[in-house]
Order: sequence, then C-alpha cells, then structure tokens
Amino acid sequence: MSFSVEYVPSKDEIFQKSDQECWEQAEIFRAIGGVFFDPDFPPNALSLGNMMFEDDTKDSVNNVWLQPHHLSTSDLRLAQRDRWHIWEDPWPFHVCQGKAGNCWLLAALMAISRRKDLLEQIIPRREYTLECGIVQVRLFVDGKWKVIKTDFHLPQQNGIEYCAKLPQKQTWVAFIEKAYAKALGSYGGLHGGHSNDAFKCLTGNSSRKIDIQKSTEPVVLWNELFSYHTSGFFLAASTRHVEDTDKEELELYKNNNLVKNHAYSILNFQILDGHYLIQLGNPHATGLRWSGKWSLVPNYDLATSQTFSLHDEALSQQKLFWMEMKDFVRFFANIYICEYRSDWKESQFNQKIRRNSKTDEVTQLVRLEVEKWCELEIEATQRNEKETNKLFLNIHQSDSKNQCGKLQISSKINGSCMKTYLNPGTYLIVVTSFEDLEDLNFDWTIRHSEPISISFMSSSLSVERVSLMQGIVKDAECKDDDDVKVYTWRDKDTVLMIVDNYRRDHYVRVSASIKSTNIKDLKKYNAFDGPVLVPPMSRCLAGQTNCTKDEKTEWKCEVDSECAVEWSWLSTWTSIVQGGVNNIDARDVTPLTEFM
Repeated sequence: MSFSVEYVPSKDEIFQKSDQECWEQAEIFRAIGGVFFDPDFPPNALSLGNMMFEDDTKDSVNNVWLQPHHLSTSDLRLAQRDRWHIWEDPWPFHVCQGKAGNCWLLAALMAISRRKDLLEQIIPRREYTLECGIVQVRLFVDGKWKVIKTDFHLPQQNGIEYCAKLPQKQTWVAFIEKAYAKALGSYGGLHGGHSNDAFKCLTGNSSRKIDIQKSTEPVVLWNELFSYHTSGFFLAASTRHVEDTDKEELELYKNNNLVKNHAYSILNFQILDGHYLIQLGNPHATGLRWSGKWSLVPNYDLATSQTFSLHDEALSQQKLFWMEMKDFVRFFANIYICEYRSDWKESQFNQKIRRNSKTDEVTQLVRLEVEKWCELEIEATQRNEKETNKLFLNIHQSDSKNQCGKLQISSKINGSCMKTYLNPGTYLIVVTSFEDLEDLNFDWTIRHSEPISISFMSSSLSVERVSLMQGIVKDAECKDDDDVKVYTWRDKDTVLMIVDNYRRDHYVRVSASIKSTNIKDLKKYNAFDGPVLVPPMSRCLAGQTNCTKDEKTEWKCEVDSECAVEWSWLSTWTSIVQGGVNNIDARDVTPLTEFM
C-alpha cells in the first residue's frame, strides 16, 4: 500500500511564473532585435488544420501570417489607424467571427466581454506583447490551468485577417482564438463545439448545457435565466439543428434572419409592456439580426449609446437584438450556463493510491475542516477513464472518533461536478466502488466560497464498503417486508441490490433472476448468479449486474419462503439463476450497527 499527494500550483503561481518568463524572453528580443515566432504553432497548413477553405484560398492563407499592425484596414476598422491594442473597453459586438467554425467559442467570448477582471486574467495586457509579439493566454485545459504562449502573427488573406476580426484594432478575440486553436492542435480543431466547454476553458468554473423543449414554459425559463444573469453567471444558447430536407423550417429561419445550429450569446433581460424579452448577440462578423417582433428595441440606453463611435454603434445594431421569450423557445435548442464566481478560492491536487486488493486493508480519505457555512464544487477526475464509471464520491460528517459518520451527499463520478454546501464542522470524502480497484489516480479540484482546510488521513478499507452501501441505499428503491429490506439501484449500465436482514438469529436466502436476449453481454455477480445467504443483523451487497446493451427486460428477486418478497421491474437487463448457494465476499457484508 502506498499513498501520495501532490499539490498543483495555484493559478496565480502558474500565471506569475509564466509572466516572469515572458518578461525575461522579451528582454532578449529587445537586446537583439526582432520578434517572437512560436515554433510549436508556425504559420503553415498544419496549424490551420482542416479549415473550410473557399475556392483557391488555401494557398494564399498558408502563405504568410501577419502582425496586427501589418494587417490592412478592413471594413470592421473603417479608416482608423490608431495603434493596435490587446483590449480596451471591449463590448460584445467587438467579437466578430471569421472563417473558423467556432461560433460556440465566440459566443462565450461575447458573454464575458464586459468582465474586464476576467479578461485581464485570460489575456493580460503587457508591453512585451505589443513590442516583441509574445502572447500569453491562460486557459483551463484538461483539468489544469495552463498558459498557452503564442506569437502575434495571424492568418490572413489579401492582408485581411482570415479568422477572428480585429474591430477597433483590438486583438484579444483573435489571440484567444489562436491559443485555443493551439491547445486543440489547429484552427481546424475549432470547428464545432459547445459553449459550456468554452466557458469552462476560459473561467475554470463549472459549466453545463440544458436542453430546451418546445413545451418549455417561456416565462418560467425567463425567470430561471434571469436569476443566473443577476448572479453574475455567463450564458449562451444555440439554435436548433434543422435537416436540409426540412425546407419549411429552413425557410422560417431564413425569413427571421436566424442561423440554424449556431451559437449566440445571452446578454441581458427586460420586461417591456408585459412581454418577457431576452437580448442575444450573433458572433458572425457580418451578423444576422433577428427580424421578428421586438428586434428593433434599442440594445442600450441613450446615455450608453452616446459613448459609442459610429463604428461601434453600427456593430451594435448589426450584431445584437432583443427577442420575445416565446420565440426564443421556438427557435433555440440549448442553453449553456457558466456558474462564474470570481471570489471563490480553488485548491487542486493529485492523489495516488496503490494497493494489493487481496492484502491491503487501509485507504486514504480527504479531510475537510469548514469554519463557516460554505458552498463547494468538487471534481475528481480519474486518470484511468475506463474505471470512472465504477466510482462514487461520498461526503460524510466526521464523528466523535474522527471516523465517517452521517452521509451528507453521494454522487457517481462521471466527469460532472458535485455541488453542495457544508455547515461548520469536519468532513471526510470517500471515493468508493462496487468493484475492487488496485490503483486510484485522481486529479482533484475543490472550489469553495469560504476558506477551508484540506488534509488527508488513513482509514480502514472497510469504510469504503460502508460508504458505498450508504450512498446506494440513499438513492435506491426499497421493498420492505417485515424484517427484511431489499434496495435496488440502477443507472445506464449497472444494477446493484442491497439486502438488510434485521433478523437476530436467522440467515436470509436471496436469489435474483434476469432474462436477457443478449446474455453474452451480461455480467452477473452474487445473487444474480445464484442464491446467497445474508447473515443476521447484516447489510449485504447481495447482487450486481453489468450490461453494455440497452434493451427492455424483466427481473425478479426472491427472499426465502418465510418472508417471500417478489417483484418485477422493467429495466435494461435480467437473468434466471438457479443452483446452490454462492459464497459472499466478507467485504460485501457489514453489521447493521455500522449504519445506525
């Protein structure tokens, strides 16, 4: 048995180290002359990747990439010849998509554009960028903060930027786009995506996608989204995917100036004359503005609009619009929510547990000390992804003996984020599984609204089984017959059965049956493979099935004749099991006193 914990440097430490390296590199360029060229992302076909080129354009784009001040004045910059900037007073309408198919990313950038503190974190304004072409973009990639360093040369065609545009000579969108492309391998890697992934990469915060049904109540959805907006969360949405054969639906989108299967930012909300309106932004450089009802409502109040240049006012009117909520529900399919919390703290570490499952009887738990009521987001990513679907993350309140007490929350580890709140106290986090896993290798990210203390402690391996069964029972269906309780829990590929035997002197004989047309894909354990005996006053993980197929089947469980319990359940598996009594692994049986 061996344990190891390695804390990941904080994002501030990572950013500070990279910034110092860039300053030192810039001093070299100032001494010898010249500017930085990124050898890992050069201006060639490999960096462009599988772009959707128009006829005869590929060679001209591959030819040479230009520095921002060498790019010609495009229609988005009119005749301005000021010095170019990384960003200054950015607005959503400054985000203008080029030839890359990355509306999902640019919709997210539109949503965050007014949060200057976040922009400074993502792409800091440094003199060495302007003078030496060293660009650093901070992104949350593969569960870690990374600084993606590139140069300031941009793809172009005929002297005009080929990808993200530079309105008002601001380069922040183009530089973030280039760094994201480098992280994905090429500009072609940007083609197609979801804004929740972009939000997560830009902020490191929990982001998710929700589906809009055509039956969704518009006012209810408006109120929900408005509450997110007032909480400082970022929002985006995407229109429905329309098949090319659906001519009527395609015509409806076209007549209303909407793009099918396209991402838009969600920027604001208002109620006007009793109508619930939502403000959207289109990342397209040329823009298509919703032409339906309420589209002509001003995007900004008069005082704000008067601060805009003529160019900015034109972009605002071209790219932003208001829409009534019932129309939004009709034309849009998905909403992307980033639960951005700028004042939360973040702790990251890697935890390795190596053990011989047959001999080692200890494990390592994560211990939290909470002094004030605290909201938390916890992510535990198993590096061996094949094992992830077998793992649960449970939080227990620590008892007077510094052991696992009452279960607070249980969640299956499936790449999602556990969200909870904890009152002041001590808590223990248990990672557990219904199968024996010899090696665990986790990347942890814990975000918290108040300061907390994180430490580690050794504990008996039996705590994992106790915690697992507590978590399953908490969310399982229960069949109660006198002094025997049978719990069944399922997800898309697993069925688990737990039996509580409250008899003080008698065993309980349990069998489960399953019928399946794809029996070769069905793995059966314990009672699903033959009858088992549950000892008196014990809780037992009595049965388990795993199946890779999704088919409707029926299954039945029987408890001995003195207290027969039978039921059928429509699920995706089942079995017929006959024969003698199977042996139960001692680790699958726990005294009921452990749960009282």
